[in-house]
Amino acid sequence: MKISRPRARTIGALMTSVALVATLPQAALAQSGSGATQQIDIAAQPLENALLAIGREFGVAVVAPNELVSGKTAPRVSGSLSATEALSRVLAGSGLGVRQTSSGDFVIAGTSKDVSEVLNAEEIVVTGNREYLYRVENAKTFGINLPLKDLPLTVNVLTEDFIEDSAALEIQDLIAFVPGVSAGEEGGGVGHGVNIRGFENEIRLVNGSRQNLDITRSVMTTELFERVEIVKGPAGAEVGAADGGGLINYITKKPQSEFAAEVFAGIGDFGYRRIGGDITGPITNDGKLRYRFIGAYTELQEWRAGARDNTPFYNIAPSIAWDYLDTGTVTFEYTRFFSNRARDRGIYYLEGADFTGTDNFAPREYSVRGGDDFEFNRVQGNRFDLNINQKLGDYFTLDITGQQMDLTADQRTLDFPVLEGSFLSDNVYLEDELTWNGVSRDIIAGGSENRGDNEMTSIRAELQSKFTTGPLDYSLKIGYEYYRGRQLFLGVERLDGLSLGVVLPRDLFRVEDPLPANALESPGEIACPQNLTRQDIQTISSVYGQWIGQLAERFRVVAGLRLDGFENSSARPTVPGDETTLGEPDISQEFDRVSFRIASSYSINSAMSIFAGYSNSYNGQNGITVDQ
Repeated sequence: MKISRPRARTIGALMTSVALVATLPQAALAQSGSGATQQIDIAAQPLENALLAIGREFGVAVVAPNELVSGKTAPRVSGSLSATEALSRVLAGSGLGVRQTSSGDFVIAGTSKDVSEVLNAEEIVVTGNREYLYRVENAKTFGINLPLKDLPLTVNVLTEDFIEDSAALEIQDLIAFVPGVSAGEEGGGVGHGVNIRGFENEIRLVNGSRQNLDITRSVMTTELFERVEIVKGPAGAEVGAADGGGLINYITKKPQSEFAAEVFAGIGDFGYRRIGGDITGPITNDGKLRYRFIGAYTELQEWRAGARDNTPFYNIAPSIAWDYLDTGTVTFEYTRFFSNRARDRGIYYLEGADFTGTDNFAPREYSVRGGDDFEFNRVQGNRFDLNINQKLGDYFTLDITGQQMDLTADQRTLDFPVLEGSFLSDNVYLEDELTWNGVSRDIIAGGSENRGDNEMTSIRAELQSKFTTGPLDYSLKIGYEYYRGRQLFLGVERLDGLSLGVVLPRDLFRVEDPLPANALESPGEIACPQNLTRQDIQTISSVYGQWIGQLAERFRVVAGLRLDGFENSSARPTVPGDETTLGEPDISQEFDRVSFRIASSYSINSAMSIFAGYSNSYNGQNGITVDQ
């Protein structure tokens, strides 16, 4: 009779005679050894489930006779721990011990005889539930210390393994896999609009902190993410101002205590090129000081022939983590991002025009949003993240997070409104808005050049507590959060502070009549002068609390309350041509808002739970509407 061990640690199984855990670690690059430490937070739960969770977290096998662990409950285990330390804590009070084998796996037993029986068993009959590769135990977005299946809200988690296996390069490539989430308007290829349950998603988080939208829409490559969590439904009690459909939280990869490295590269048709790498490991021998460096450069495939080829975006992301105490960790992350992807909304199409004798696409390469090389849409900037996590005795943890981001967006475009029936020209379509009316029209180019400067500051401090009274477990969290976002938009043409339409007639049917390279500076009739310079500032100050009561082994209640002080203002220049002198806010919104959540969940079995609850959210809309 034999013991059959898995050759690759990719599944976990609960056995009739023993419990076996064998999984990939959460970070695919970092194979954690038994002595390596990592930050974990495993909720109080049945002992066999806790052993499974530790196996997944550290990527080790844990074996125990089923009759020893069945019916026992494990306490909550959290902190920066090794696999051995985590197992010792989860077994506290159970009368069981842990022993590591020569292969690096662990045996749970009550006596040395139990250990010998497990190691020398000739046959083990395996039964139980399949463990899926992309399954995760906990969601990190709200810090609710419950297994994912027991959360009283809907959360979809895209794991690092899934992101890598899907070969997704952008957020748009990932969201197609999530029910109820779809791609939205992307502005001609320079953004990543997302709709959640029919609501346009404007609120996005990175490591739980609110972001300027531009950074997550256009310049964050998937190589940075450990996981992506999509929360569906109102979440005002947890994040304050939020869209009614839900929100997205991007969780970045962190430094690991064991060395690992990865290099990737690719090349393909239509201008596709990609190269980058990810390296992580310890700086000190004990692994308490560790680093990570991620770099990625990508030029995506162009979606049509003739589109400009030079459209790069890249991320550079070094980070460092330090366990300054056995109970405290500080993590610093920096990200540099850049993107230059001019708008491109396609080539003109006129049914019946037969431009080339074979099709009805215009012979020019002008897209509805430009297409010449002098166009650009550069987005670049920096993000700094600092997190301090410190345990305060046996019952409390202090978690402090700060983020600072600056972002600059420079854009120069040409619009060709003639084919859309704009005020500058008659339409060239028949009433069906598809068929050419037989009239040759000049292309009217409307040019603009502008710049946007964005800044964001976010600070969050939380005091978390976990305690037990009799048979009941409770979690409590109170916190304060401050957010300030500033967006300064400069609409400029010839450096005079105006965004101008410039009439540049060009015959649509004559390829030999091109636009000049300096189209925006060419002589021509100036149409519709307007000053688009403005500054928008949003400030939110919040206090919040969350209570979780596990009132029975299968039943728990979650209650959350949040008070936000919200202020939204917009100002414009008072002197024509002067973008630096802004007047008083011409649109202002200021109010206090209370958001709450009350919900409960009940575990039917180890794989299924039901929940019910009520929550609300709001989002400032310049005085039009607030509640959702």
